[in-house]
Amino acid sequence: MSNDDPRQILRAFGLRPRRRFGQNFLVNKGILDKIVDLLDPSSHDVVIEVGPGLGHLTERLAARSGRVLGIDADEDMVRVCRRRLATHENAEVLLGDAVTADYPRLLAAFGDAAVRVAGNLPFYCASELALVLLENVPFHRMVLMFQQEVARRILASPGGKEYGALSVACQLRARCLPGFRVRAGSFYPKPEVDAAVVRFEPSREALDPDCLLRVEGVTKALFSYRRKTLAKGLALSGLADRLAHDPLVADLLSGRMRPETLTPLDFYRLACAVRNAEEPKP
Repeated sequence: MSNDDPRQILRAFGLRPRRRFGQNFLVNKGILDKIVDLLDPSSHDVVIEVGPGLGHLTERLAARSGRVLGIDADEDMVRVCRRRLATHENAEVLLGDAVTADYPRLLAAFGDAAVRVAGNLPFYCASELALVLLENVPFHRMVLMFQQEVARRILASPGGKEYGALSVACQLRARCLPGFRVRAGSFYPKPEVDAAVVRFEPSREALDPDCLLRVEGVTKALFSYRRKTLAKGLALSGLADRLAHDPLVADLLSGRMRPETLTPLDFYRLACAVRNAEEPKP
């Protein structure tokens, strides 16, 4: 067992992995290197690392980045990580909840530096955390690790059984690209399922923030009737009356489309139609 083995480090500090924080530490060094290579930071970049844990990935990021800012909710992990990173002057680890962090404030100190994001996300809050990052961090690239099932949902295409509200929300905010699979045996403690890495690139679409905020309501309403026709889904969800005169809806209703076959941009346009229908008429 090497000096940087997570089991040995935890034992040295009298700690154990905490289930409440979803702690599964990577013991496969090759996976750590692959994550850094996929993120591809430069000496001019700022990297936000979500959940640095014992600092294994942080060390590698610090060697290739201008600055690394880690955020961890476990006070003990912050203490250990700071101790292990003491010689890395460009790395800082903060105690805090990455879901509620004030990212604009944290990043203001770095000016116009390109921002990249990395993290082995806790399985219990991975979906929520991914959306928080997509909505609040002006990133150049993100490389995040998820439970494999969640990664499949993020990457799913219209019509598939894994395609749903999470797919739409992520794909509207970024280009979502498959990274690589990570076997459960690469972690300590070993989780029950494999993980997968997903790469996010900035979206090429300039979308209305107000419409984006309404997409969640539209997707949740329509995916409740995913195998109904769109006309039936709109009626059952209560959206039909508000959208009765919208040309987009008329166009979508001209076929036998179902909610599960709509593209992310279709859902976005429907959300904009809902917004337009709710605006007071002059």
